[in-house]
Amino acid sequence: MRLYLDSMGRQRRCATGWGFMLTIAVAAPATAIVPAELLTPELERREISLSRLDGGQLNYFDAQRRLTAGPAGDFVRLSLSGEDDAQARLDSPSAKSAPLVIELIDGQQIAGRWSGAARDGEAIEWTHPTLGRFTLGLDEVQRVTRRSDQAPRAANAVGDPATAQGDTVVLNNGDRLVGFVIAVDEGAVTIQPDGADDSVRLPIDNVAYLGLANPVSSATVAGDLITLADGTRVRGTGVAIVGDTVTFTPTLADAMRPVDRPLAELRSVDFAASRVRLVDLMDQPMELIDSGTAFGLSVTPAVRGDTLHLRAPMTVRYVLPEGVRRFAAKATLDLPDGLPTDRARWANVGLSVGFDTTTPVAPRRWVLRPGQPGVTINLPLPPASDGDPGRRLTLEIDPAAHGPVLDRLRLTDAVLLVDQPEVQPGTDDPDR
Repeated sequence: MRLYLDSMGRQRRCATGWGFMLTIAVAAPATAIVPAELLTPELERREISLSRLDGGQLNYFDAQRRLTAGPAGDFVRLSLSGEDDAQARLDSPSAKSAPLVIELIDGQQIAGRWSGAARDGEAIEWTHPTLGRFTLGLDEVQRVTRRSDQAPRAANAVGDPATAQGDTVVLNNGDRLVGFVIAVDEGAVTIQPDGADDSVRLPIDNVAYLGLANPVSSATVAGDLITLADGTRVRGTGVAIVGDTVTFTPTLADAMRPVDRPLAELRSVDFAASRVRLVDLMDQPMELIDSGTAFGLSVTPAVRGDTLHLRAPMTVRYVLPEGVRRFAAKATLDLPDGLPTDRARWANVGLSVGFDTTTPVAPRRWVLRPGQPGVTINLPLPPASDGDPGRRLTLEIDPAAHGPVLDRLRLTDAVLLVDQPEVQPGTDDPDR
């Protein structure tokens, strides 16, 4: 006899595997079974079939088709299967109603459009097509970009002028102004350019990119992080997945009420109860330490969407946030589609990953070739010690053999696991 829980949490007995399968078939109309993936605090991935998420409890079938129930906080992230390509998001129907993306210093980002100004120009009114209206202070904003423009994200990865020099406004014609953004009022951005006596007022319709030199925040933020198919990432409370609907209350929305969305629009949920958070490596400051040439062409890194493209010979370094304790990514050869096999065999590239810390850590090295075109990286970092000036992650790409022929690789799913300090009730400070 086998003991398990049905979709209502009651204990049931089943004598044969056929009875177990029959129970699934009966329960399916009331509780949809959705292919999904769970990410553990060790950044290990588990494929599951999701049954339900409600009240902070997960119900799912594991790889052996055993129904399991437990706290969502035992995992870092729940990811649903679905198209997650940058071009697919741009081609989606919501792109027309949400042509811009606003990114905040705490990692949230919201697709949508300008809706006006507030607080005498010190706040932006922003509207998402389905989540509602948000009032966002300028001190909360990191950048505003057009959905079709990947350049600002790539610029940020190699040293964004907005964080290096000051606030930045880029116009549709490519002109750039660097200085201090005074206000975002009705229909215009006002900036005081560096070295200029007078401020300049620019119509918002003429602005392709707005970057504000606000420091990235590592403060504790309430709520789970919900990622939608249009690229929106917002914090929300009361996250529930029942049937083919996801329900949550956005913490930023002016109207603090639950929203119901089709489950097909959900991409992932990062659980705040795990007491850790995931930080995209692509969002961290990157420095090009060393680069050479390949067949007379200069070698530079490129960021397209959430993918980092590298080519040998090259060394890049990322500044890591406080509290980081693990790094994971997928590295694969970046070969042209349809490349003949006799040419692909020349691809042979070395990848070394090292950490600059007060406690020495030997770099790890892999060699990628057609017979082993990809590797999964999952490395712990030693705990930070007193006086640690800051830790860095170094990626070195070298021609392992045959010279720099086809020595290109791409890094995807690159995330950092960061401890999330707990804010005690009645205080504004973590760990008190």
